[in-house]
Amino acid sequence: MYQESDVFFYFPKDYAVLALEGNYNNLDRRFNLGDLSVSAEVASVFHVGVNKKINPKWTVGLRGKVYSSIVHASSTENYGIFYDGGRDCIIP
Repeated sequence: MYQESDVFFYFPKDYAVLALEGNYNNLDRRFNLGDLSVSAEVASVFHVGVNKKINPKWTVGLRGKVYSSIVHASSTENYGIFYDGGRDCIIP
């Protein structure tokens, strides 16, 4: 018996530009934050296997698994923007 976990994270180009370049060179630009999508799952797996040796060359076996989900979380169909109003919005 063991546990598996999976996380899938999808992000649009605007997130990459904002993370790599920051907003200094992108003033007055609206970054679309609505395409973010995250899905995560943790599951327990119980597996059993049996085999039988028929002769020195052949072995026959059977395996089975039972998955039991413990946690599943997702965030989809999000919306929002990040907007920096430009150099006029800088507080001295």
